[in-house]
Amino acid sequence: MSFDWRTEETIHWDEPPTVDPEPEPPPKRRRWRWLVLFLLLLLAGGAVGAFWWLQNRVETATTDVTGDVLASHELIAAAAVDGDAELVATFLSGRDQAWSEAIENAVLAGDYQDRTAFGLTWLPTDPATAVISATLNPEFNEAEVIAEQVYAYAIGNGLTETVRLRQTAVYRLGPDRWLLAPPKPDFWGETRSKQGFYLTLQYPARDEALAQRLALDMDTALAALCANPIFSCPEGLHVQVEFSTDPAALTPDFASVVFVDGRRLFRLPTPTVAGIPQDEAGYQALARGYVAQVLLAIMRQLAGFVPGEDGVFAQAWLDWQLAQLGLRPYPLTLTDRAYLATDNITLADGVPPEQMAPVAYALVAFLLQEVRVPPQELLRPLTTGQADSYMEWLGMVVDGRVPPDELETRWQQYLQK
Repeated sequence: MSFDWRTEETIHWDEPPTVDPEPEPPPKRRRWRWLVLFLLLLLAGGAVGAFWWLQNRVETATTDVTGDVLASHELIAAAAVDGDAELVATFLSGRDQAWSEAIENAVLAGDYQDRTAFGLTWLPTDPATAVISATLNPEFNEAEVIAEQVYAYAIGNGLTETVRLRQTAVYRLGPDRWLLAPPKPDFWGETRSKQGFYLTLQYPARDEALAQRLALDMDTALAALCANPIFSCPEGLHVQVEFSTDPAALTPDFASVVFVDGRRLFRLPTPTVAGIPQDEAGYQALARGYVAQVLLAIMRQLAGFVPGEDGVFAQAWLDWQLAQLGLRPYPLTLTDRAYLATDNITLADGVPPEQMAPVAYALVAFLLQEVRVPPQELLRPLTTGQADSYMEWLGMVVDGRVPPDELETRWQQYLQK
């Protein structure tokens, strides 16, 4: 065993004891970083606040301006119901004088919302609740208002169903109010055409989907008309139809059928002007209206009727043919017949002027349906002027098919059915 002896001389008492170094303190975070972060947050918050402030201002301005647009729209709608064309005129744009006059004429004639030419009866609603949407352009100086109108159409025997048509009105900001204005050309798009066997249709691109389908329906109806032996369509019959953007086309008038270089040209309101149907039932009702207007004019020409001169018997004959084609129900109800039976309307007494219309429709139906007078035979005296009186016409039409005393009995039985 050995020992390692150390003397005092060996031990260095004057050296300090070894101590581990203390860790360096972490570097201080620089204050400027916090300042930058704070500024960024401040800017972001300000941007968000400014965005919401501006958006709120835009929404408020949009609401205020839209309210002004709708105020003009509702006033025009109410004035049109009253037929107040003078008031409506003060809310019309002066950009197109002919367009403005057409609107005024439609208001005066009661055709601003009326669609009786299509077989539709307008059911007035509150203009405010009729509005579906009002859209402003980015400059806040033009707006489109879409309103939905309700119409009833006859399904027979006095019964009706309803359809909804949406109509678009364009408004522009005037000096002190919003004015109803004609849409710009780009609203309608270019003019296009669809050609069938009997018909060529011109229409604005905006209404292409409906126009294409309506063209086919009108062409098919003309084919059915020409296949009917009652009518004798000329060789190569071809009809030109124009879907017009002119509001003047809303006023039903036979003058809308014009002749250009020997061609037949029909001007009818384009669907956007008449109203866009919202479902299949609405389309079918509108389509029957378009087809009936074209066929009615063609039938008048083929039958030799002179508009405005042939009277209610001629119109009843035409309406009977439209009913046979399924375009509209014949406007004679059981109530009408019961009314005539109650009043003891006899064939021998003639027709009282105040009852001419219901008697004419009942008599035409009676002669065609009960007495079985051929439609051509019923038609001929109406167009040739062979009969000078009602009784002479009736004698020529019946022409011995039924004895006079039996004819009266069967007439009374028909009214009481």
